[in-house]
Amino acid sequence: MYSVKAFAYYVLLLAIIIVSILANSWYALLYTIPILVFLWYSRASVPKFVRVEVFREIKEKYLFAGDSLIVKLTIKNLEEKPVNVQVVDPVFPPAEVVKGSNRLCLILEPKEEIVIEYTLRFPARGHYTIGPTRIIFSDPLDLAKLEYAAENLDYVTVFPQFEPIKTVYIRPKYTGVWPGHISTKRSGLGSEFYGVRDYIPGDDLRRINWKVSARRGKLASNEYESENVTDAVIIVDTTGLERLDVYQAVVLEAMVSATASLAYSLITQGNRVGLLIHGGLELHVSPGFGKKQFLRILHYLAEVRPGGLTMIDQVVSFMLPYMLRPQAQVIIVSPLLDTNILYALKELGRYDYSIIIVSPDPFSLKPKNKVEEIAFKIMSLERKNVVEKVKEYCAVIDWKLTASLEEVLKRYRWICPHIVTRK
Repeated sequence: MYSVKAFAYYVLLLAIIIVSILANSWYALLYTIPILVFLWYSRASVPKFVRVEVFREIKEKYLFAGDSLIVKLTIKNLEEKPVNVQVVDPVFPPAEVVKGSNRLCLILEPKEEIVIEYTLRFPARGHYTIGPTRIIFSDPLDLAKLEYAAENLDYVTVFPQFEPIKTVYIRPKYTGVWPGHISTKRSGLGSEFYGVRDYIPGDDLRRINWKVSARRGKLASNEYESENVTDAVIIVDTTGLERLDVYQAVVLEAMVSATASLAYSLITQGNRVGLLIHGGLELHVSPGFGKKQFLRILHYLAEVRPGGLTMIDQVVSFMLPYMLRPQAQVIIVSPLLDTNILYALKELGRYDYSIIIVSPDPFSLKPKNKVEEIAFKIMSLERKNVVEKVKEYCAVIDWKLTASLEEVLKRYRWICPHIVTRK
């Protein structure tokens, strides 16, 4: 492989030969001798094969948006002679180098080992690749080059930032057998008082109601309302975001962050949580428990993109019945910019799901000029019409993006459980 400088010398050599022929002056060909020697020396100086060892070390492969990562690149010359190398460790945007450099030119002495260290910053969620490292060997004149790529490709997943919400209040009809935070209106293990019954040998002494026992003349025990877990699926609906132009990214990130916050809260309460994404990529995660399930959900949320060729009602009617049993909990995160959500809700009503829609309001953002302000008012009226129709089917949490999600959920704490899903 030749550099641009080498091609320039070849062009000069060809020009001298052409001029010599046209001028019928063979003495001019003598000027080509130094250039030929120059090019021959350059080519002879580049080895056909060089043994160099490249190793990359990164401490974390899972980060959150805005985090930084220190990358250490170790290069060792295994040859018995010095080599002139250029090292390039490719990094793709929007990742950026904030400290040090991922490009370096150096001369490695025999058996010498050097360490390159630089810091990357990942401003946005997503899946990133680092490498493979390109090693370029060149002659001292930088005319001929030998390049190869090391087999050291690394993957880094950047999760979305989210707000760790403590509790999400839901009241589905279906609950599992494991203890949790959802009231079942049945006696069992829980913290809320349910009633009083006769004492049964083996009851905990702390459950004995001494006042009722004294009045009845026999021992009586308190009963508590059973609190169990449930199955839930969070649906991310990006339909209509393409209409928001420059505000699309802000609303999408708010939706992804809200989904992560809801999943975190529901999983920490012991519920089985799944995910269904309707967007540029149709993705789903079956309901599951625990920290690994939450990391799996974050991994898929890192891939959320707006768009999608299928309608939300088609995705829901096809996928959700296979993921979630009837009467369980469905939470939809949607800007409600498209009326197809109504058809999706009709489909969900067939399975008697308990449905809550968390809807970030794109038009609560501040417009940049008068034209955008008028457009926001018109589109906001259209959205309000959709919201009012959706409220006939389920609870809607209208989220103004100027407030935090936790504040909004606290405000709707006592409203959502009393809204009955329309079939």
